[in-house]
Amino acid sequence: MGFRCVLLLSLVILCLGKPAKRSANEASDEAQMSAGAQASPSAGAAAAGTSNNLALNKCPSGHECVSGSSCPVNNRGPNFVCLGQKVCCVMAQLSDRSRREIPPRRENRPRKRINFAGRPQRPQRPPPRPHAQKEIVHYMDFYNDKYESVYGPILSSHAKEMLHNFRYTKECGVRHESPELLARVSSGYLYERGFTSYGEFPWHVALLVRERVFRRPQVYNLRPREDVRYKCGGSLIDDKHIVTAAHCVFGERVNRLKVHLGEWNLQGTTGELFPAVERNIASVHIHSGFNPATYAHDIALLKMSSPVNFAKTPHIGPVCLPTKPFKDHKKCFIVGWGDDVYKPNFGSNILRSVSVLFTGDHDECRAKLFNSFKDNTLDSSFNLDEEHQKCIIGEYGKDACVGDGGGAVVCPLKNEDEPVPCNHYRCADTHYFIAGILSYGSPNCGESSTTIITDILQNKNWMNAVTAQSY
Repeated sequence: MGFRCVLLLSLVILCLGKPAKRSANEASDEAQMSAGAQASPSAGAAAAGTSNNLALNKCPSGHECVSGSSCPVNNRGPNFVCLGQKVCCVMAQLSDRSRREIPPRRENRPRKRINFAGRPQRPQRPPPRPHAQKEIVHYMDFYNDKYESVYGPILSSHAKEMLHNFRYTKECGVRHESPELLARVSSGYLYERGFTSYGEFPWHVALLVRERVFRRPQVYNLRPREDVRYKCGGSLIDDKHIVTAAHCVFGERVNRLKVHLGEWNLQGTTGELFPAVERNIASVHIHSGFNPATYAHDIALLKMSSPVNFAKTPHIGPVCLPTKPFKDHKKCFIVGWGDDVYKPNFGSNILRSVSVLFTGDHDECRAKLFNSFKDNTLDSSFNLDEEHQKCIIGEYGKDACVGDGGGAVVCPLKNEDEPVPCNHYRCADTHYFIAGILSYGSPNCGESSTTIITDILQNKNWMNAVTAQSY
């Protein structure tokens, strides 16, 4: 019994003193060290120093002590030493033990969201791609080369043919009195009722005012939209400027004003061969002597944001400016969309014109003006400006009315009376000159009333000065 205990104790001591298994490299190293130590004491000392160095510079994992001929120079570890003229070399493939020692590589995966109460997870949306912003085209002239690519083929074949064959003669005051010149389409031309043909008075423009109209919140969202309303008439004197009455633009902001050139039907495009040319107003010039109480110097000049090309607009052209006074009782014409006795308080959607008599006799104008006001509503002390105010005399059903303000009184003159420069052999024999601007009159329009106008000839120098500064 005692012998067995002693034998078991000796086995335990042997197991704790040495490891059970050693690698082949360690066994070969110990054999070489023991052989060198028996050969000489100096060799033993050197071997002892080498063993100490090996203890410090042991070949790490992924390396192996091999002969120098089987290991490339680039793969050798210079800081590590092996015994027996061997070098520490990097191995191409790791052993199974080395692979187990390297921790597995973790992938950088996004963490999943915690699902609360069994609700489905919302997938992550990719970032939105940057889209190129489309160019918003608010308005474009119909004679622009890119018009059809933006708005489509709106012009008819007849309009395209006329636009292609049109040749501008660079003359003012040309009236297209015959409807066959521009209006081969149905225009509703009835001269007996005062309707004009399309493009008959190419200098007359419609002055509009922008308004902000709010939609009903019960039907739509409460968002403002732009709307326009007709305010007054005007006359085109060149490719950039429009003359109108001062009371039409007095108190209005410039950014709210716009004009339609070549307008004929205010409520649509029926009967119109070409679309109206729209222009914003860049600046407003009101005469410095304008008096809102007496309508003295009731004249204003509007400069458009961009000029109009007369060479590509057969239905748009300027009016002529006079150089000498007109004769009394001269037959002239007024144009507008204003009210009349047959359609009160509504006006006309189609442009109309009537013939009136122009007179510069101050006493006659004053007497007829007082007679046209009923119940003595006009004070007897009221007097006209003899130099700058003239009048026109109408007939029953032929007169200017509400909505015609700012329009022009134009008078036809032969080339012998007032020559007009023209650079073409097909020049007109008669040209229309602007005599005045419709200012005010009796509210009883259409009943042989009298309308006061602002004389253009007396304000021509002021107009030339304004237009010269604008250019």
